[in-house]
This record gives sequence, structure tokens and C-alpha cells, in this order.
Amino acid sequence: MISLTRRSVLNGSAALAAASLARPYIAEAAATTANVWWVQGFAQEEDVSFKKVVADYEKASGNTIDYSIIPYAPERQKIISAVTSGEVPDLFQNNPAEILALFAWQDKLVDVSDVVETQKEEYTDTALLTVRCYNNVEKRRSYYGVPYTCAVRPNHVWRPLVEKAGYKLEDAPKTWDAFYDSSRKCRSGCAPRASARFMASGFS
Repeated sequence: MISLTRRSVLNGSAALAAASLARPYIAEAAATTANVWWVQGFAQEEDVSFKKVVADYEKASGNTIDYSIIPYAPERQKIISAVTSGEVPDLFQNNPAEILALFAWQDKLVDVSDVVETQKEEYTDTALLTVRCYNNVEKRRSYYGVPYTCAVRPNHVWRPLVEKAGYKLEDAPKTWDAFYDSSRKCRSGCAPRASARFMASGFS
């Protein structure tokens, strides 16, 4: 474990976070050990793949990765405790995703722009925007994470409840802005008809 102010071996271990790239970045530095917390996969193959990435990186770099594979919820609690105490690993996933922006705002993360720059042309604009966060202490934006994966977030729609509100999914708008505008109207119509167990989550 290290303190939050120490750069430590982040440069040397950054290739691990960028493992999905064809040509990972490996810094030229003295061999050392990095402490990594990784989220346990939903399928065993994910953990097997992670271990292979670690082994390949260690072989190529001469560095050692001391890793822990932790289930989602316990890792989230572990991260909060670590950041609160100041005893943190060299690298962990932003679990949940929102903590990247939150901890960057609080000046709790290391600026990893030098790592991102080595493989910037490999990323989409969206991937780069997700890790370019504002630091409210230094009053500037920079890269506080290294993208390594992407995902699609689906919209879950409860057809029977939508129909109870007097709408049909077949009539839903075909553009995102219009779709979300109509969803707000539908939500207003759904609420009075919903049971006491009705729950929803949304982002704005």
C-alpha cells in the first residue's frame, strides 16, 4: 500500500490498465512491484484473461503485479476505505464509474496524461472524454484514468406499465432526445397507476 501523494510505479504498471490495446505501453524503469485491485469477472474466463495479461506484462517488463481479484460490492467498499485512510493501491478500476470524476475533483488521483499520450491515437474521443476530469484543487482538466474497455448501457423498459400509462412502445420516437422527452411524459403517466413497489432510476 502507498500514500495518495506518491507516484510510485504507476508509469510502469499502466500497461495493465491498457491491456486491451494491441501494443501496451511499458515504461523503461527499474523493476518493481505494483499493487492492483481488480474486479472479479461475471464469468471465470474474465479472471483467467486478467491473469494472463498480468503474466504477459510481468514477462515483458520485469515488474511484478501483486493483485487481488475482488467481487464488485466489496471492492467498492474497499476503495472508499482506502481513499479515506490514504492507504491505496497503485492501480484500481473506477468501481463504480462515477468515482473517477469524484476523486479527480477532490485531487485524490494521479494525473496520468503521460501514460494516455503514449496510446492516445488508439482511443475514441468518447473514451478520452470519460477519463478527462476536472480537478477542483488545481482548477484544471486532465487525464486521471487510462481507458481499457467500453460498454453499452441499455434502457430497460417495462412494457405493461408503459401500456397502462396509455403509450405504445411501437410509437416511441426514433431519436435519443425525443425518446427521453417522451419517457418523462410516460413516467408522469405511469406514476399514478403504479403500485407501492414501483421503483425507477434515472440520470440527468
